[in-house]
Amino acid sequence: MTVRHRFVLFLIVSMFWSSSAAAQVGSGCGTNGTYGINNLTGTIETPLYCSSGTWAAAALQFGSTAAGCSSTTAGAIQYTSSTFEGCNGSSWITLGSGSSAITLGTSASATNPSSTGDVTTGLFSPATGTVAISSGGTEEMRVTSSGVGIGTASPTRELDVAASVTHSTAGLTSQIALRSPTSPSNKLNLGYDTTSNYGFIEAVNESTAWQNLALQPSGGNVGIGAVAPNGKLTIVNNVYTAPLGSSYGQYQILLYDGSSAPNSYGIGIESFYMGFNSGGGYKFYQGGNTNPFMVIGGQSSTNVGIGTAAPAEPLEIYSSGSGVLLQLAGSSGTCNHTPGSSSETVSCSSDMRLKSGVVDTPSALPWLSSIRVRDFTWRSTGQKRTGVIAQELQRTHPEMVTYDKARDQWTVEQPNPWMLVKLLQEQQAEIDDLKKQLATKH
Repeated sequence: MTVRHRFVLFLIVSMFWSSSAAAQVGSGCGTNGTYGINNLTGTIETPLYCSSGTWAAAALQFGSTAAGCSSTTAGAIQYTSSTFEGCNGSSWITLGSGSSAITLGTSASATNPSSTGDVTTGLFSPATGTVAISSGGTEEMRVTSSGVGIGTASPTRELDVAASVTHSTAGLTSQIALRSPTSPSNKLNLGYDTTSNYGFIEAVNESTAWQNLALQPSGGNVGIGAVAPNGKLTIVNNVYTAPLGSSYGQYQILLYDGSSAPNSYGIGIESFYMGFNSGGGYKFYQGGNTNPFMVIGGQSSTNVGIGTAAPAEPLEIYSSGSGVLLQLAGSSGTCNHTPGSSSETVSCSSDMRLKSGVVDTPSALPWLSSIRVRDFTWRSTGQKRTGVIAQELQRTHPEMVTYDKARDQWTVEQPNPWMLVKLLQEQQAEIDDLKKQLATKH
């Protein structure tokens, strides 16, 4: 600080000087106890104190007298030569040197600074590099190099909140609550149930109603087990402890009504297959109808019903009306199945516009007579049946036999019923011819 700066400071200080001393500028020392600036040499020098008619070097003090630093003058500030000093109640401390920093309390019951009249509420430092807040002698929060801890003295995250919580069905408990400033009962609870060991997120109006919880309400995707979801909801689970259907742990989606076993309603992906598992079957509804249009399985059944809620056969299709009940369609046409009281009518496409290369069918008798019909017993069921052997039929009628190499299985096409019509026509023609021959002879 230059001498000029000191002089200006002195003028400012003199405006607030204690009444016990007068401010003076000049060369005369006529009044003991006054401060002044001696400029006998023509240069403004350091502040002086007038004592017994003689100027002596002295310090400027703010808010106190020149009686020194003691408990009664704590807080006084003085300027000596080149530094400002403050009285801490016992000695002068150079301001700005760092030695006048606040010394924090040492425990939750001895804080500093503290609440007026309550040393158990305030700040304290339980360890080097650590600051804690106490309320009524109980540590409420601690700040360390690892983070901020609430309810814990050893935070492991940037914010670590430790509290024992049991989830409330009224939304009254959680470790963290984000709430409305005007409606404090409306909250977003973030918590971990330490009794049953599960985390929860919930929006609630406490003890009144549950509120809606929106994820990504303005856009973006949500991922469960995925860090780069490519759909509105992407669920990834690559850990399978058992085949689909044998354990609910591997399902991507689990639907649970709270009354049945949690493995009763599972939807999952295994390799290239989607699997569904239900202990009570599946019902499909359309619109506002209360009756399902399709049922798959049941509590003790694997039957499939279309139009019926209680299928009695592996596949049962029911309609209360009349007409076609089942239609099978392919690139060559369609076939309609219409049940009656004692029979079924099957009608298939036969439009001339769908056909080409139309010729009369050759004789059916040689074609049918070469089919070897056998009796046999199915090994899998023990049932006795009449039919053909695929390998035998393949030698005479290869167009009726198909071999599935992947399954190592032979299948046989049923005889065309129109060939039977052709056969009857031929037989009838022979009968008519025989009748004519007999009539000629008689």
